[in-house]
Amino acid sequence: MVEEQEPTKGEIARTMGRFETALGEIRHDIRSFAEEWRAQGAAAALLTLRVDQLEAWKAEITREFERQDERLDVAERDLFARQDVIGRRGRTGTWVSIGISACSAVFVVLSFVLRLG
Repeated sequence: MVEEQEPTKGEIARTMGRFETALGEIRHDIRSFAEEWRAQGAAAALLTLRVDQLEAWKAEITREFERQDERLDVAERDLFARQDVIGRRGRTGTWVSIGISACSAVFVVLSFVLRLG
């Protein structure tokens, strides 16, 4: 049979020392974890703030883009309207020139016919 021996005071003291050392290491790990957790929380809050700022900036840029796009549309419509007016004036000028040339041709022909006759 195996007899169980009671631990000596020295063994108990050594076991308690190891236990207290392990407990101290666990406390240190918990403190380190808590500090890291707080740092990550602060970093997360900072990142959230930065994301909010970037989203606001994006919204502002989007609004400005839409305003500029509308201004461009107005300018394009104005340009097309002016080009249409210029085109109509050019066609009118062409018809006027044709009319004047036709009248001149008729005048020349009549002058020639009247001289002969």
